[in-house]
Amino acid sequence: LYFMPAPDKYNLYSPFIVENSFQKSTFFETIRTMEKNYQFIDTKKILSERIEQGEKDIYLIDDTHWNWKASQAIVEALDFSDGI
Repeated sequence: LYFMPAPDKYNLYSPFIVENSFQKSTFFETIRTMEKNYQFIDTKKILSERIEQGEKDIYLIDDTHWNWKASQAIVEALDFSDGI
């Protein structure tokens, strides 16, 4: 089983919001620490690293869906050495 939850736009960009008064989501931070009997694809980590490297517009500017840059980053981060 592969589990690949997608961070919403706010969850991914919230650290960059000045004077952010909204509650921080800890879903990804919590699930990272849990024991798993499945393959967890940490999309928030993958996309956050791209943003930290200077990538812009991971999500569509006027929408809450990620664009081709996000899809490409996730595919590039996947390890297919186990035969999938």
